[in-house]
Amino acid sequence: MVINFIKRIFQRDVDSAVVSVKQLRKIAELRFGEFTLKLATDADSDVVCRQLLRVVPGKRIVAEAIWQNKVVIAKVFYQRGQAKRHFMREQSQSAQLSFRGVLCPKILYAGNTQDPRVKIIIYEKVLGVALETLWKNKTTIASVRLLLQAMSIELATQHVLGVLQRDLHFKNFFVNKQKIITIDAGQVSFFDKPLSKKVSLKHLSLYFSQLGIGRFKLLKLLYETYAHARGWQIKEKDFRMIKRFVKFYQENRWERLQKKLLRTSSQFYVTKSFTQFVSFDKDYATPALQFCLLDPQQTASLGVTLKNGNSSTVSLVDIDNKKVVIKRYKIKGFWHGLRRCLRPTRAFTTWFLSHYLSMLDVAIPRPIAIVEKRFGFLKRESFLLMDYIPGEHAKDFFQHASGPQAQSVADKILFLLKKLSLLKLVHGDFKQTNVIIYQDNPYLIDLDGMVKKALFKKHQHIDYNRFMMNWRDTPEIAMLFK
Repeated sequence: MVINFIKRIFQRDVDSAVVSVKQLRKIAELRFGEFTLKLATDADSDVVCRQLLRVVPGKRIVAEAIWQNKVVIAKVFYQRGQAKRHFMREQSQSAQLSFRGVLCPKILYAGNTQDPRVKIIIYEKVLGVALETLWKNKTTIASVRLLLQAMSIELATQHVLGVLQRDLHFKNFFVNKQKIITIDAGQVSFFDKPLSKKVSLKHLSLYFSQLGIGRFKLLKLLYETYAHARGWQIKEKDFRMIKRFVKFYQENRWERLQKKLLRTSSQFYVTKSFTQFVSFDKDYATPALQFCLLDPQQTASLGVTLKNGNSSTVSLVDIDNKKVVIKRYKIKGFWHGLRRCLRPTRAFTTWFLSHYLSMLDVAIPRPIAIVEKRFGFLKRESFLLMDYIPGEHAKDFFQHASGPQAQSVADKILFLLKKLSLLKLVHGDFKQTNVIIYQDNPYLIDLDGMVKKALFKKHQHIDYNRFMMNWRDTPEIAMLFK
């Protein structure tokens, strides 16, 4: 009833005849609710925006919409004093991409809404799947290798055409029958001649930086694919340059992401008060989740208890028909609370670490939200919400798996350890029950004890030895990891 009430209040506020700039800001902030935009040139031609695809707070909204009885993509510009400039630039850039032979969506309409401060461009809806979705949902690298090579060839083609994607992100490319379609023309620069080698390699490295850590063989293959497409001779010094740039871009991405985790942005919504700190991923922004964050302990009590330890409890709950894990970090008593009140909470540390690992493609449950109970600057108990991985513990998996399947999963677990090694991270409790196997892919859980070791060589065998202790009574399984 409370959730429906929130929805009704929100919907009533945006269902007026003309959606104002103020209402668009609220829509962008809350990330839920269907709304209708009326075009200035045709009062009967409404644009019914039914699903938000991307939001840049205070600037623009991208939504899937219904217009003239067909599904389209609406890009709405509403930034005060800048909407018209961005609107004009978007049209110009899109026309340039088409002129240079780059596949991109066709513009069906561009103009004002009935609020002249709000500009809109309506694109045809591209058939296909976002490159970001295909990468996130990959089962193996082999399953997406041809696609990644196609992306390398597309970048080589664009570089020859003098096209440079300033916002090179997987979500800005769609794939349809192995063809790459560029869907965001707003952050593109154009040149009258092919890009230089240094600029090209630097830009290629920006693409590679999104493929995670430890994939040197894959990067070498994609570099060679790109070089062949450009007609270049393959040189080891060029690949060394790429690896340096990849490391730089990954560090730069993490610096920017850390700032986003502490403030409201296109990806996160953050609220701070005297009594609590809340941050959550806007992809999960529903009334049910926001209601849960008001009192996560109450929601957790309605779910299934997975663990009830001295320092934490773990519960499995249902939020909008999605299974979510709520981990509550307890304060065990007065002295324990006193020791921890000035330090970052364990939920806060794990929240940051989870996003760091996710950014680098280390397989963990996706972090959803964090809630810290506070008294001013003094921290109390905290809660972490994570996506639920419906798999089985490594111990149970290897009891029934055998042959190539068992060896493949064992190799993937070792690769997880290699990634941690490259990041100089020690899990601290790398045991069977902290590795979940889902669809033959291992996921790390329970990151509370993970730490970064400056002198990592002295500690790099801790996780491996801890994990191998689990198989002392099953030497045939231990041999898979030898």
